[in-house]
Amino acid sequence: MGYKKGLSNNHVRTIIEDKNNNLWMGTEGGGINKFDRKTQTIIIFGNYSKIGMEIFGWLHLEED
Repeated sequence: MGYKKGLSNNHVRTIIEDKNNNLWMGTEGGGINKFDRKTQTIIIFGNYSKIGMEIFGWLHLEED
C-alpha cells in the first residue's frame, strides 16, 4: 500500500463511491486506488494486495 499524487495506472476499469464519499478505482494492471476526498490523497493497493481485493469485493456487495 502506498500514497501517491496520481493513479497507479491511467486506464480505470471500475469506479465505486463508498458511503464515506471515497472513490475506489480498479485500474488495468495498476491495482486498486482509493481517493480520499477529505484529504485529497490517493492510496494505492497493488495488484497482488490481498486487502485491496477484499475491500473491492466488499464494496461491490455494499453497492447492491
